[in-house]
Amino acid sequence: VSRERQEKKYLSNVDLIITSSKTNQQSLLKKYPHLKLKIYNNYFGYIKKIDISKYQRKIGKRLKIAYVGNMSKTQKPEILYDIYRSIHKKNDVELYFIGDFNGYKPIKKIKDPGVKLVDFMPHEKFLKFMIENIDIGFVSLSNDYLGACVPSKIYEYINLGLPILGALPDGDGKDIINDNGYGIACKYNDLKALVNAFEKMTNRKYLNEMRNKILADRDQWHMKERIKEVDTLLRNLINENRNF
Repeated sequence: VSRERQEKKYLSNVDLIITSSKTNQQSLLKKYPHLKLKIYNNYFGYIKKIDISKYQRKIGKRLKIAYVGNMSKTQKPEILYDIYRSIHKKNDVELYFIGDFNGYKPIKKIKDPGVKLVDFMPHEKFLKFMIENIDIGFVSLSNDYLGACVPSKIYEYINLGLPILGALPDGDGKDIINDNGYGIACKYNDLKALVNAFEKMTNRKYLNEMRNKILADRDQWHMKERIKEVDTLLRNLINENRNF
């Protein structure tokens, strides 16, 4: 269903437009170049900062990577298992799928000693488990159209201090991971590139470098910091209207 007419109608009457991705911002700028001075992007970040220091991190011999959250055709978390089956040293890696796997056959049917299926846990228990045990957070979206979305999991992994492996369409999520050195994100349907990225991330020194970059930038992704951009935009808008 096309909503172009309604979009044009409503945007013609607004004083400020704030997007949650640069992909969406650029799309609007292309369609409405006359609104250039009204369209801004703001990444919303993670909600509540976690006190990582109170958890004791356990470094094991096996690298542990987890997918967390919704499981559907939109995310196709089974991409992670496809990657795992293609790497050389499977015995050095352990996969975790955390969420409602019972409602998603591609994950539920996996029978592999290197793969752990875990139901949702109480939040505090979940945080403790992730920080103490998981080395890499996996995020995926399986449609080019979704390049305009930034999965909230990216912000969650940043909050947890976890390097990120992404199987994503071209867009903001992929760029946030790659441009900031928070991990490696490749096109969701490029299995060869994803396997190479995964194997590169098994290098503990390299993984630690990415973790340090995340920890150095972590505070700036807190919603409390991100919202300051919005606050400034709103205050400027109010002052402009007063002057007018």
